[in-house]
Amino acid sequence: AILYSAGVHFDGRFYSTNAYQHYQFAHLRPHFDAVDLVVPLDRHGVGKGSERMNLDRINVLGLPHFGNGFQLFVSRLFRWVPALIWVLWTNRRKWDLVLLYDLSVINQVAALTCVVLRIKFVLLVAGRHADTIRSAHAKDGALVRAAVWAYSTWAGALEDILVRRVPTLANFVPQGLQRSEDRARGRLHIYVGSMVEAKQVRSSVRV
Repeated sequence: AILYSAGVHFDGRFYSTNAYQHYQFAHLRPHFDAVDLVVPLDRHGVGKGSERMNLDRINVLGLPHFGNGFQLFVSRLFRWVPALIWVLWTNRRKWDLVLLYDLSVINQVAALTCVVLRIKFVLLVAGRHADTIRSAHAKDGALVRAAVWAYSTWAGALEDILVRRVPTLANFVPQGLQRSEDRARGRLHIYVGSMVEAKQVRSSVRV
């Protein structure tokens, strides 16, 4: 299964998103008997700037959709968190492996749930989530920046812990794994740009 936190839209026929990482999904599909894609799903048309996703032979499992940070952290928090935990619980025996695509807040909850339920998972880290959040809110008010600092400190610490313990695909060397001996243990696989090679997928599955 792939847990992808970017918003996905469904117009009754096609799935679409304004994020680009979905290009990799079709390349992962041939390596598994079946693939489920777990995403926040908006069933009310196509979002602005969205493009159609290639989800041939990929089953989509929708979570409650959110349109902004307030809905994510406040107004819809008690909708998507139980829905996510329920999806993981009901599929815990079906899935051989879960790929968490970036450590967004959704996938942070998913990672902790996978640990509790003993579901095997790997990470794909395309940039450091904590740094992205800090940059996005650098010019906001003091109260927002304080909240962002608290959240990004937590997110960064969790990422540093997980990449030491969980097989990780990354396009950079995360903080805390700078030493070559850490990378040599087989937990971290560096890829270039947005391309994930088949051998990296197979290596992660074997762990």
